[in-house]
Amino acid sequence: MGMENLKRRLYNKISPQRKHQLEQENRPIQNAIENAFTLGLYCPRPPHTFGCLVLCLGPEQFSVREACYFLTVSMTTVGYGDVSPTTKSAKLFMMVYILIGLAVCLPIAMDAGAYVHTHLMVFLMKLADNNPDDNRSPQWVKGVLAVVEIVLPILFGTGYFVMTTAGDEECAWGNLDALWWTFMTVTTVGYGDLSLCHPKTDMVFLIFFVLFSVVFVTAAITTLSKLGDDIRKEAREAELLASFNIDMIKDLDTDGDGVDKNEYVLGMLAAMGHLDDETILKYKRQFDEYDADGSGKLTKDDLDLIDAKYKASAEASRSKVGRDLSMSEALERAALHAIDTTEALIEGVEDKLEAAEETIVKAGQRMTGASEADIVEAMEKKKERKARKKERKAAKKRAAAAADNRAADAFCCLNPEMPADDAAARV
Repeated sequence: MGMENLKRRLYNKISPQRKHQLEQENRPIQNAIENAFTLGLYCPRPPHTFGCLVLCLGPEQFSVREACYFLTVSMTTVGYGDVSPTTKSAKLFMMVYILIGLAVCLPIAMDAGAYVHTHLMVFLMKLADNNPDDNRSPQWVKGVLAVVEIVLPILFGTGYFVMTTAGDEECAWGNLDALWWTFMTVTTVGYGDLSLCHPKTDMVFLIFFVLFSVVFVTAAITTLSKLGDDIRKEAREAELLASFNIDMIKDLDTDGDGVDKNEYVLGMLAAMGHLDDETILKYKRQFDEYDADGSGKLTKDDLDLIDAKYKASAEASRSKVGRDLSMSEALERAALHAIDTTEALIEGVEDKLEAAEETIVKAGQRMTGASEADIVEAMEKKKERKARKKERKAAKKRAAAAADNRAADAFCCLNPEMPADDAAARV
């Protein structure tokens, strides 16, 4: 910090004109380096890349650092308010962007944090469990891990701001201000009542700090909120497993022939709150539908009947698709037939026109003594008409071949076991 203060004192002695000149000379290079660094580290994610491009290239003209910082505090609902759009178009864009981000991007980040938190918690609980067979797990591990995941980000963020603001005469932050800012950040309150002392470096730090701290602190707070229920549920399960309640066990007998293994397991799960009667009843009704003979078991005949039923349903679905394809094919062939008829009429008319032209040309030549060039021109026009006629015939053949190929593909879809050549022959 002593070196920084020395640099600042020397810089203050430079004339304002020289300061402006130095800033203009260094700004393009410095901005390019900062933008490349921030964009490369933070914006490989497509949603943030899109948002950065809109805010940087749009009417707001944010720098990449400001855009990434603004998007981060917006998506995590921290929202300091120190950077915000001012134009109407940018405000409208951010309304839509935030709704999509809260519905899509934020849950992905939260799920990732919860995944890491859960696996770490399970691993530590296994390490701390001295007796895995006593039907009790060390719930205290959840509380300790959650507290650590809350305290560590607060200490880390507070330490950063204390170090960067210490000895800075122009910054009015104290140690309590650093703690206050960090705490409001990790809890996503984000009052924004303070101003960053070093916006350029602080924004880059907060881009990453806000994202990771909010994700893990949220997972930790969720664990703490559920910890009491988890402890009570585990105590209830341990009590049920350790006790022998004859009346409750008798109530598990639903068919009057004693409590079998399935009845006992389902009944205990329901008693512990893992299942509800409505869910059990739903699957019982499905079992009764499958149990055709009413034996209470899915015998081989029942399973064969279920398999045949599902195969028939799949075949009916394929037949429906086949009927739809056949109808589409018939419509296509009808359309092709109409085109063929129209083309035949056109060809007949063209033939009559050619014959009439030849007659007119010969008669005109006899009557007016037309030159050879006129006759050649008339013959060229005749050739052009014949070429167009030939092209129409070729297009007609191509359309018919394409229709046959589509029909063969549809037949292959309905009969995947049949080779493609055989399917084409059948069509």
